[in-house]
Amino acid sequence: MDLANNVLLGCIAGDVIGSAFDYTNLKTTSFNLFSKNAKFSRATVMTMAVADALMNGKDLEENIWDFTTRYNRVKYNENFVKWLLKDETYIEFADDNYSLVRIAPVGLFANNLKDLERKSRRSVLATHVSSSVMFYAQNLAKAIYLFHLDYTKEYVADYLFKNHKNDFIGTMENIRPGSLFYPSAEFSFYYGYMSFYNSIDFEDAIRNAISCGGGDSSSVATVAGALAMSYYGNMPQEIAEFVMIKLPNEFAELIIQFQEKSNKRKEVLF
Repeated sequence: MDLANNVLLGCIAGDVIGSAFDYTNLKTTSFNLFSKNAKFSRATVMTMAVADALMNGKDLEENIWDFTTRYNRVKYNENFVKWLLKDETYIEFADDNYSLVRIAPVGLFANNLKDLERKSRRSVLATHVSSSVMFYAQNLAKAIYLFHLDYTKEYVADYLFKNHKNDFIGTMENIRPGSLFYPSAEFSFYYGYMSFYNSIDFEDAIRNAISCGGGDSSSVATVAGALAMSYYGNMPQEIAEFVMIKLPNEFAELIIQFQEKSNKRKEVLF
């Protein structure tokens, strides 16, 4: 299988490449994509958990817990660690981006928009009950779903944002100066979506996302990468190979299996 056409690999590439620039507040698109410091982070681990659960009919909450406890060298925030430890002080209403950055498999595996809302709700509620987190995660999943079915950027913007479309119009030059570090679902969705919307291809979307700075480059690039691969349908082969080398065998196998199954579902949808 040609990994350069693997849609799920898009969000993971964003996570891996973006991880090397977390906390750097980079504000330029001129940088080395292939940093020796690049590695997969929480977004990749949880994305793999959701993809595996959807493909194999597993419980989402249990699978997220299983993957994140097995890949425990990855850095998780204090609140999520409380969830892992089943600590009663865990804050379910937190507005962090953990539910957002793992949602891509839902957008690729849904049968229709109603099925997408059901699956994305289950994925979010595995760890969060925040209505804000639900809103942004479901919108990201819907965008991925529609782009995967070849809808245009303009159509999807009209469908998702309606009266708020003007909030999602602007150049990267206007957006970068105002980006600050705040790892929320809203922040990651907005800057990730704008990075994709202003791009001309997959690599451009990733560079845009990282150039937003703000400190959480891996999450913003995860969002931008998921959208870009759903829309453009391919990435440079050297990026695909670089990312796959950074992943454990379990993840590499899941990525290939998921592509095969999601492609078959797309054929049925048409």
